Amino acid sequence: MVYQPIVKLQSRRMIGAEALVRWTNKQGVAVRPDVFIKIAEAHGFVGAITRLVVRQALRDFGETLRSHPGFRLSINVAAADLADPGFLPMLDRALDEAAVPARSIAIEITEGDTVRRRGGH
Repeated sequence: MVYQPIVKLQSRRMIGAEALVRWTNKQGVAVRPDVFIKIAEAHGFVGAITRLVVRQALRDFGETLRSHPGFRLSINVAAADLADPGFLPMLDRALDEAAVPARSIAIEITEGDTVRRRGGH
């Protein structure tokens, strides 16, 4: 997991972060997210990656999200996650366990899914 800061340009203040999952192969070379997410989707474990990302991100940022109500954590999900009837209950449970209000989280659809939906790929 890595976190990309989200900065408000006018004030130069960090107002949030985007949780990004990264993968390196056995040789230590970074695998592009579009490659490993496509593999995860093809083999049916993209949902497991999403659950892992949600739990880890809430663990890493829970205290910040509880103590700074204006801070927002963005989490990318695949369209398949949104279609999964277990996704929202899982997210609700994770937020409850972390004692983080839902307004502190922004859910974003992965870029690859939005391109495919528009007929780009």
